[in-house]
Amino acid sequence: MSDTVVATERFLANVSSFGTVKRLRSDNGTEYTFKELQSLCVRNRIKHERSAPYSPHQNATAERGWCTLFEMACCLLLDAKFPKELWTYAVKMAAYIRNRCYNSRTRQTPFYLFTGCKPDLSNLHLFGTVCFAYEQNKMKLGACCKKGVFLG
Repeated sequence: MSDTVVATERFLANVSSFGTVKRLRSDNGTEYTFKELQSLCVRNRIKHERSAPYSPHQNATAERGWCTLFEMACCLLLDAKFPKELWTYAVKMAAYIRNRCYNSRTRQTPFYLFTGCKPDLSNLHLFGTVCFAYEQNKMKLGACCKKGVFLG
């Protein structure tokens, strides 16, 4: 089974409490043409829409969205002075931030449109700041936390 199928199944499980996915739009990349993905779409009653071959302009909106996330991730890594190897954490943080930003076209945040709840920004922290994680310790007077770096 391909990573795409596993990731799609995980995504469907995560969003099931918010509603059902009705469409999956993709290019004609080989990762989207597996029979397992097609059967997953059929089982979940998802219509799989593909763009025409050799027409990247049909993917412009999605490509621009990815570009925005990667540009934000680059800024997060540069600001925190982190190596490029942590790019996945930076992209996750960028997506978290973007989903809580106001969209003038919809006049809402993507988080609100998806969940129906206003986003709670009280738990928003700077990427790369020092943090302390609770560590269960059996020693009576031992340290109960471990110093770390916040990645998201």
